[in-house]
Amino acid sequence: MKLPALDELLEFKNPEIIERYQRDYPNNKLSAEKALHEILKFFWAGQLHRKALAEHPDDEALQFRWLLHREMKEIDDMWHTFILFTKPYADFCDHYFGQFIHHFPTTDAEKEHFQTNIDEFLDKDTQRMLSFVYDHLGEETLRTWFSTHFAETA
Repeated sequence: MKLPALDELLEFKNPEIIERYQRDYPNNKLSAEKALHEILKFFWAGQLHRKALAEHPDDEALQFRWLLHREMKEIDDMWHTFILFTKPYADFCDHYFGQFIHHFPTTDAEKEHFQTNIDEFLDKDTQRMLSFVYDHLGEETLRTWFSTHFAETA
């Protein structure tokens, strides 16, 4: 499992992706550059989570689904933009991670399951992900990704 240095990954640039995001999402609060920066961190931390889980399958702190939460919609918008550029996206994934990073949208059945078990999901899954993000990417990233969540709990 390939995991690049985060600072190396964050050097990635693609002007076409930036231009397309700006055109498709002119009202988003995150700038295109910031959204790209955040999706790169999301990819990196997701790979780190998979690697850690493979090495420590019984670690309870790692027992959560790595996914984009609704608070992260503008970051997901960047992923949607990036993946439209299929060849550069596939090359990026192969170069930095050695594998294609698939985008799996949440199904209606998953949404229903989450709603049915919302308290358990928020208490365990989300809290574990929040802790993982904080531990590996810091408070600023956590606040960027989950600003809506923090506003609701303040």
